[in-house]
Amino acid sequence: MAATGRPQKPVRGAGPAADFAQQLRRLREHAGLTLRQLAAITQLSTATLSVAESGRRLPSWKVCQAFVQGCRGDLDDWSQRWQDAGRLSQITAVLQYTQGAQLTVRPTRRGGVQVIAGPPPLPITAETTNEFMDCLLRVKIWAGDPPVRDLARMMAMPASTIQGFLRCKHGKLPALEIVTSFLNACGVEDPSVTAEWIYAWRRLKFAETTSRRRGRRGHLRSA
Repeated sequence: MAATGRPQKPVRGAGPAADFAQQLRRLREHAGLTLRQLAAITQLSTATLSVAESGRRLPSWKVCQAFVQGCRGDLDDWSQRWQDAGRLSQITAVLQYTQGAQLTVRPTRRGGVQVIAGPPPLPITAETTNEFMDCLLRVKIWAGDPPVRDLARMMAMPASTIQGFLRCKHGKLPALEIVTSFLNACGVEDPSVTAEWIYAWRRLKFAETTSRRRGRRGHLRSA
């Protein structure tokens, strides 16, 4: 049964959001509902439903869920379609702003994707522990600023440990093992890049140890 009512503007543009919008529209038309009828069923405004069908952007899952339920669609099937469209939209958006750049696409444990553009930051200019940690924070941002809980899961460490590591509470250089594990969790896979970080860590560790020894000698002399 075809839906009747005010004619809608056609879905314009191309891409994952537009394709998904076209699928939503077909679902509603197959259910024989107008936007106004669907709004009454879902308790959403006709404007919200119209935007979901416009293809300008991917609707939230809350809106999509209500839309599909109102049309008596298969929620599991549409949940997968929505997730797929979200992944493709993310990749498409990054590609538009990073044309010609070196890209790395990695799946996440939540079923999404992590798109990384360009080479990772290096600690070449780091002369202190604080500067070294600032460089590590840049790596986190370069990796898309993943949540601490996700990093903790990938590093097999408590989230509180990762929080303390990133904040550098004690002002001391963190253990090399946690640094390399953090780099790997952020998507640094090039051995030469990891080697640069290890070299910088050893350089600063030597300076830290030397400073500590000199401090102890000075304390003994003044005692």
